[in-house]
Amino acid sequence: MNKIFKCPFCETVFNLQKHITYNFVEISKTNIFIDYTNLLDLRLELFECPMCEKYSVVINFLSPKFEGKPSTMVFPDSKAKKFPDYVPEQIRNDYTEAFKILDLSPKASATLSRRCIQGMIHDEWEIKEENLYKEIDALKGKIDPQIFEAIHALRQLGNIGAHMEKDINLIVDIEPNEAEKLIKLVELLIKDWYIDPHNNEELFKEIVDINEVKQEQRKLGENS
Repeated sequence: MNKIFKCPFCETVFNLQKHITYNFVEISKTNIFIDYTNLLDLRLELFECPMCEKYSVVINFLSPKFEGKPSTMVFPDSKAKKFPDYVPEQIRNDYTEAFKILDLSPKASATLSRRCIQGMIHDEWEIKEENLYKEIDALKGKIDPQIFEAIHALRQLGNIGAHMEKDINLIVDIEPNEAEKLIKLVELLIKDWYIDPHNNEELFKEIVDINEVKQEQRKLGENS
């Protein structure tokens, strides 16, 4: 059964066909990826996207001593999307870093997602209060209730990485897959608060411009 892979560069989703080789020089162009097996308990998978033709490299951990460690993408160095420049640079940087350290430190990744949310509230909504809790509360009634609740949950999860527990012996871990869900919320809000409004504004302007040209053409035709 074919595996499914999503290109981190262009987000094309495609089926994979498996090709096994032990020769590091040989690269198969006809098969989508190469599987290097029995290399220090690791398996390297090389994926070529049929759309953008860029390569991605994933490490799988085979030895029982790595049990529970998820596959790790080593190229590109994160799954972060490339957002346009009109998304504030600091938000883009924090978002990218949150993805880069996802496996290394999920708690730190969650803290960066929390910072992304705060930055977006400051920038997009122009809300600045004494703490993030009050800033999120100021969004009540302005955004979807489910998103409002999710943002508050992200804030609390980010606090796990940002603040020491009252009982210093209490350890509350955040798993990589859990921290990644927080990043996905950041992505959703970047799309809703920056990308979609920008695209809509461009579309509306283009329609108005097209109409102005057509109306001018009509006037010229009537006067000829």
